Amino acid sequence: MEDKEIILVDDSEDTLEILELFVESEYDQDIIKCSSGNEAIKYMSENKDKVGIVVSDYNMPDGMGSDLFQYIENEKLPIPFILLCGESVEHMASKPEFTPLKNRKTTTIISKPFKKDDLLKSIDENLSNAKSFFLDTGETPKQESAPIEHSRFNYSKMSINKFFKYSPEGVDVFIKLSNKKFVKIIESGDAKCSEVKDTIEKYARKGITHVFLLKEDYKKFMESISGTLSKMLEEIKDESKLVNAQVESVSTIHDALRELGVSQEVKEMTDKVYKSCLKVLKKSPNISLLLDKIMQNQNYIYELSMINSYLSVATAKETDWASENTYEKLALASIMLDLSLADEKHAKIMHLKDPQYELFTEEEQTLIKEHPYESVKLLDQVEQFSSDIKNIILEHHELPNGDGYPRKLGATKITPLSAIMIISQYFGNGILIDGKTPSNMQKLKAEIAENFSRANFKRPFAAFVKAFVKS
Repeated sequence: MEDKEIILVDDSEDTLEILELFVESEYDQDIIKCSSGNEAIKYMSENKDKVGIVVSDYNMPDGMGSDLFQYIENEKLPIPFILLCGESVEHMASKPEFTPLKNRKTTTIISKPFKKDDLLKSIDENLSNAKSFFLDTGETPKQESAPIEHSRFNYSKMSINKFFKYSPEGVDVFIKLSNKKFVKIIESGDAKCSEVKDTIEKYARKGITHVFLLKEDYKKFMESISGTLSKMLEEIKDESKLVNAQVESVSTIHDALRELGVSQEVKEMTDKVYKSCLKVLKKSPNISLLLDKIMQNQNYIYELSMINSYLSVATAKETDWASENTYEKLALASIMLDLSLADEKHAKIMHLKDPQYELFTEEEQTLIKEHPYESVKLLDQVEQFSSDIKNIILEHHELPNGDGYPRKLGATKITPLSAIMIISQYFGNGILIDGKTPSNMQKLKAEIAENFSRANFKRPFAAFVKAFVKS
């Protein structure tokens, strides 16, 4: 399967984009998108040897999903097939065109709406069963999918830096050799702490940046980290150490949401990060000094989250709509702006005219353009994130001149709270990239005055200036 293509078929362009984002988050294979069953059949007839698995909608005007399934059956192609439909699984399986399902070990029907994890698990299971494709017919398949040692669905990714920092004990540790192959490098309970450290350092020197734990081990580990960090956020008195704990907490929140989804621990830690920010601001309202404590050159994404939190709340305090509710919305949005991005180089793209943007692959460009939507999707089940907070996240890369993304809104369409966040992010990104020197600070303030001071940005800009005058 390593060199095989993944075929996605749906007549809805929006659904195809969502499917593509889901699949490319876990698989390195080329993805081919088709808008109908007939288009997919034509492609497969010309590229039979390239196709590894097909994920298809059922109801399409130019060739149904059932037509595509029948083509695969008639050609006796050893290709796993996943059908997405708006009806129940039982109803679809009872249709005459899907009679061969009972003899197939590599076909799944998934009812809409479906979750990302359900789809990825189904892909993994179908690929794992691919070798017994014609189990009940007694025939030999023309091709076999490559054997899969482990499924990514069963593992959670952890940065080596985090592993070193918290040193989880009594767990199996794996590295990813290829898209679908993992190898165990540390056996639970077999090595002393020093031996574990030496082993991990050996792989780090080879360029490995992440290790993998079994989902259950990772969940217990994250619960332990969450408890430790939550306690630190409540008890630490030293301001610099507290700010560092906030940055580390944002990192842990992002990791946990991406790998495990919503949990009570994540909800509680998010709330404590927000409250600790307000506590620090009340105690030390000098924004410039707070920024110095955050900027440690450890991780751009998480440091920018905290800079945005402090800047946006300090700015809101200088507006007519200043309130605890407003501060909460801005602080919580700040924490989650780039939740769906794990790579710093993607998060550093503030606008799509950045020359660095053109250097990315088409898949990376899509990831960047869609990340506001994807971050909001990850928060759909978290009650504390209101529609106002989600809207700030959606709009944090919009620009007053309409050149922003993802919706290209202009200054009159962007909400005032989003305007505060956009100004804060522009400034925060500028000092993280080029430093907090007097000349760069003046340059950034001049650029903000020129580009972010009209229409719905007028009052947020005035409040931002007031916040810095106080500093």
